Parts: sequence; C-alpha cells; structure tokens
Amino acid sequence: MSFILVAFSTWLHTLATIIMIGYFAFASLIYLPVLERRFQAQALRELLAQVSARLRPWFGGALLAFLVTGTYLMLVNPDYLGLGRFFANPWSLLIVIKHVLVLAFLVLAVVPERAYLRQAGEGDPEALRRYRLALNLDLVLGAAILLLTAFAQAV
Repeated sequence: MSFILVAFSTWLHTLATIIMIGYFAFASLIYLPVLERRFQAQALRELLAQVSARLRPWFGGALLAFLVTGTYLMLVNPDYLGLGRFFANPWSLLIVIKHVLVLAFLVLAVVPERAYLRQAGEGDPEALRRYRLALNLDLVLGAAILLLTAFAQAV
C-alpha cells in the first residue's frame, strides 16, 4: 500500500506542478505576446482578468495538492531527518532552498496580477511590462524549483 500511496502522491504532485508552471509558460511565451499585439490596454486587462478568474480554482486545487502530497512525500523520504534540521544532509538543504523559491513563486503569482493588471487597464504601458516580467520570473523560478527537485531526488 505504501508504494501505491507514494506513486499516487508523486503523480498528483507532478500534475499540480504542470498546472502551475504550465500556466506561466503558456502565458509568458505564447498568449500574452499575441494578445498584446491584438488588444488595447483595457480590453487586454479584461481578458487577462477573465483568464485569471478561470484559473483560480485550478491554482487553489494545485496548492492543496502540493501541501498534502508534498508533506506526505517529505515525511516518508528517508533523507528527512525532522523539522528544523535544515542543513543535516544535502537533500534537506535542497528542499529548504526549493521551499524558499516556492514562496517567492507564489508571491509573484499573486501580487503582479492584483497590482499591474489594474494599472495596465488604465493605460499604463509600464504596468504591462512589469506584469510580463513577473510572468517571466515565475517561469524561471518554476524551472529552478523543478531543477532543485531533480537534484534532491538524485542525492
């Protein structure tokens, strides 16, 4: 049963990763560049707000999946030596760094949408540039989180 639970948790954790990082890859690399050329600032803001509203339940589900599966996978990992033993082994160090990046990722996922999209709708071209930068940074952070996860699994 433990094998099945670990496999299912790993699958669900991976699926949540695809949802989170996939959105930023798609938004940053594909649809935002296209939409910027086709829509005026107000229309673009309204469209992005609709996309964001549709995405929120998926993000919420992904966050819940991360919390539950990540906690379980960490607790069953033989390299986990207990809370507060952040530097006890290479795995622990990588996981701490990963979680710091995850927090930065989450902040960048929420703050720019609230701050910059409203300003972009008011015609501020600099706000859209900042929003695009935040999307790109989240994409880079997502890739770094995946890389740290791979290294943690390899040590």
